Amino acid sequence: DVERSRGLGDVYKRQTLRDVAINCEKDNRLEDAYKLMKIAHIIRPNGLFIKQKLDEYSKALSLT
Repeated sequence: DVERSRGLGDVYKRQTLRDVAINCEKDNRLEDAYKLMKIAHIIRPNGLFIKQKLDEYSKALSLT
């Protein structure tokens, strides 16, 4: 069904953004990682891992 397909698309986008953000982090590109994780957070606002990474990046970038 269409609604379920949309939900799966969001899961794919969230995971892809999250994974790319982690790769940016590994390459020491924290600003890029933070921006990507912010978008992932919009898609999944209750995601614990995403929230933890945003907090981590905020501290590392002195945003908090």
